[in-house]
Amino acid sequence: MQSSALVRITSLTLFALFCATSTYWFITLNSPHTTPLSAASASRAPVKVDYANQLFGGQANSVRSDFQLAGVLALQEGGAAAIIGQAGKPLRAISVGQPIDQNTRLNEVRARSVIIEQSGIKSEVFLPAATESPTIYMR
Repeated sequence: MQSSALVRITSLTLFALFCATSTYWFITLNSPHTTPLSAASASRAPVKVDYANQLFGGQANSVRSDFQLAGVLALQEGGAAAIIGQAGKPLRAISVGQPIDQNTRLNEVRARSVIIEQSGIKSEVFLPAATESPTIYMR
């Protein structure tokens, strides 16, 4: 009689241990990991975008930042243009797809910015932050 009681107590103890272990691993594996950064990973240099440009066929040189966006134009027919200036040159209206200079063309017009493409690299030029409302003209 005592051996059957001992078997039951042992079985109950092993079952409780199994449940506790299963619960621990369930919680551990399903909780979000919030481990702090180690010193080795915190001191790594940031990844440069130029590497990604080279990987996908772009060139490593960066787009000049001497372009100034003065406004954007949206036509009812679906066309768009931008008023763009360069350092030392007057402002001029340029349609989507037209060249700005020898290596740069206007690729896309957005509400508060334009996308220019220079030597295969696309860059976004924004309207100045000082304007309170978007400089958009409908015709």
